[in-house]
Amino acid sequence: MSYRGAFYSADGARSHPGCVQRPRLPFAVAATGRRGMRVAARHGDTWVSVGDRDRTALGAVAGAQVVREQMDRLDTACIAAGRDPASLRRLVLSGANLDGGLASVDAFADTVGRYAEIGVTDFVVHWPRASAPYAADPAVFERIFSSR
Repeated sequence: MSYRGAFYSADGARSHPGCVQRPRLPFAVAATGRRGMRVAARHGDTWVSVGDRDRTALGAVAGAQVVREQMDRLDTACIAAGRDPASLRRLVLSGANLDGGLASVDAFADTVGRYAEIGVTDFVVHWPRASAPYAADPAVFERIFSSR
């Protein structure tokens, strides 16, 4: 297969022998728009959200509301594709748009709990850094994850 595009080119590219894992490797689709959600509903094992790209650093309450609205649209896409919405894992990637709750052990527990309540199956945070959008205290981060 060959391709020439604006951002990359591939000349005679092939994947050999292709995916040999059966069933195939799990496929995650990050999508918040209608088209992407249709792809997630048809082909995904996991749907991924980073929240609303037009808003920044939503806390747990507002973030969970945004993700719940997205999941409602995802459920509609699943039903339209003839798929049980419960068969699709739901992953939230915190960071630039969604606060990860890394201010304290209690804040993290509250954040994860709010997303779990709406049906999120996986919650991802970034390793803490000194500056936004992944700013957090590494000592708090270690307390959160050493207590689990």
